[in-house]
Amino acid sequence: MLLIKNEKWHSIEMLLRQALSSWISFVAEYAQEDTTVDIQVEPQGQSCLFTIRSTGKKTLPPPECDLTLYGYIASRIMELLHADLRRAEENEGGGALIQFALPVA
Repeated sequence: MLLIKNEKWHSIEMLLRQALSSWISFVAEYAQEDTTVDIQVEPQGQSCLFTIRSTGKKTLPPPECDLTLYGYIASRIMELLHADLRRAEENEGGGALIQFALPVA
């Protein structure tokens, strides 16, 4: 857990938490209830690369309104954070993958 005391960085932390929460919900929609969601963060040049992946049995197509809501919220927050969406794809066997880079301050 990040512990940030500076008010500006606290705001950035809260936005990042909300974006991650939305992306986790987004990828979880692509697999049945017993899905696993993995989050990886690794340095990549002048940014951190976030990978959020769900795995599990394929489910019926997720409700479009849920995907739109989760995706919209996360995308707008990513704009505020100057993040770069690298990949967004559904896994053929079930689950999905979102990958984005966040610049290091």
